[in-house]
Amino acid sequence: MDRLHKKKNDLEAQIEEAKLPPAEARKRLLKRVKTDNSTIKTLDKRLIKLRKLIDNYKKDIKDMSSDLTNKQGEEAQKKKYDILYKKDKEMTNYIEGFEDNRKRELKEISEYEQQILEILQNTSKNLMMMNQLTGKVDYTSLRGAESFKKREAKNSK
Repeated sequence: MDRLHKKKNDLEAQIEEAKLPPAEARKRLLKRVKTDNSTIKTLDKRLIKLRKLIDNYKKDIKDMSSDLTNKQGEEAQKKKYDILYKKDKEMTNYIEGFEDNRKRELKEISEYEQQILEILQNTSKNLMMMNQLTGKVDYTSLRGAESFKKREAKNSK
């Protein structure tokens, strides 16, 4: 409800401004722009302060997390080592199987290319056949039209 009242007041103010002489309307508009700019500057300053505060909190959380991790000691180090060992094993397996995967993928691409080539050839043949049939159909219709006109000419005599 408050939103509607505010909108109503804004619209009434706009109507009044539209009735003002251009010089007065310009002054009011400049005043409003200055007010809006100062509000934006204030909000920007507040935003910067909030971002700094958030960054500080994130840093504190990170520091606390690292302290907690350091306190856990050897167990955490062992987990990290296990993770690194698993990643190393995954990368080693990938590198070892890379050439086989590459060959298989290239072979598959070649097969797809061959299939596409065959489809294009078949499409080309079909289009040529359709063009030949279209030529025959045109010839037949022309012959029919010729005979019709001959009959019409005979009938008119």
